[in-house]
Amino acid sequence: MNRVRANSSPELTPSNRLEQHNDSPLEGVAANVKLLYKLVQDHSYPSKGAAAADDSRRQHRVAGILTLLDDIKSRVHQSNLAAPHHHHHRAAAELRRCNTDLRRNGGSGGSDKKPQPMPSMPPMPPQDPAEEAQRLRRELSATMAARKSLERMFTSLGKEKEMIAAELARKVQELDDAEEAVGDLRSQNERLLDKVKVCVAEHKAVAKSVGGDAQRHETLLERNTALSEQLLRTLDSYRAMKSKLKEAQEENTRMVYRAAEIGGGVKAGVEGIRRLREKIDCNGESEEIVGITEELDKLESLLLGLRKKIAIGIGDGKRADGATKGCGLVAENE
Repeated sequence: MNRVRANSSPELTPSNRLEQHNDSPLEGVAANVKLLYKLVQDHSYPSKGAAAADDSRRQHRVAGILTLLDDIKSRVHQSNLAAPHHHHHRAAAELRRCNTDLRRNGGSGGSDKKPQPMPSMPPMPPQDPAEEAQRLRRELSATMAARKSLERMFTSLGKEKEMIAAELARKVQELDDAEEAVGDLRSQNERLLDKVKVCVAEHKAVAKSVGGDAQRHETLLERNTALSEQLLRTLDSYRAMKSKLKEAQEENTRMVYRAAEIGGGVKAGVEGIRRLREKIDCNGESEEIVGITEELDKLESLLLGLRKKIAIGIGDGKRADGATKGCGLVAENE
């Protein structure tokens, strides 16, 4: 039987090789899908520490997710392109296997007769070089895309590693500072505890020496409580007055600016009236021109009076602003 199967077609084995080659674009898809699932989970449900960290890590994670999606899409596309070619070669290889186990002798008991070899099938024509070059080009492009994806992924991981290292260094520094602060607070607490013990001892000594001062001490405590409440109310009223004073200062500043703008407009109007009067003087004198000149004089005097009033108001506002600021400083010092 082994001698008979020696005449089998030698092209039966490429089926597995073609299957393995066809699955080559899908080799890294499972790992990429797992990594993509992990990145999506980290992006959708970040931890408390990661949520408080810099937002650039989320941008790198989104870039990695998009890169993995592009890589998976390209691999699946390459697999779909290679599938029809693979099925064609597999069908051709299975068809070449016909008549490989048949014997040439027709008798059942001819054990001493040597089987005559079957005529071999014509060899498969070689694959088209253009198709082979296209396949190699597709494999090369898929490999380069996977390589670029891995490079981008490793770059993102390196940046994330640097960020984590910087965050850990900052946390270590904060921990050292916190330990130092705790040590200072502990020493301060010990000093205060010693002072409290001394005060308690002095209070006990005073209480023993003065037996009838308990009622007086209670009265002083009640008075201290009342004064504390009054002080709190005074502070609240002071804060309210301070806020009102600040609002009044802002309103005064706005009024001063507005008056300054109006004064500028009045000044421009006066200048225009003067220029118009000069033109009228150059054109000669008549009854209409004299009437217009009188009206312009009245208007100019009115604008000048308004300008003086605005200037006086601006000066008073600035003095009032300075006085309110001085009062605020005095109140704060008190």
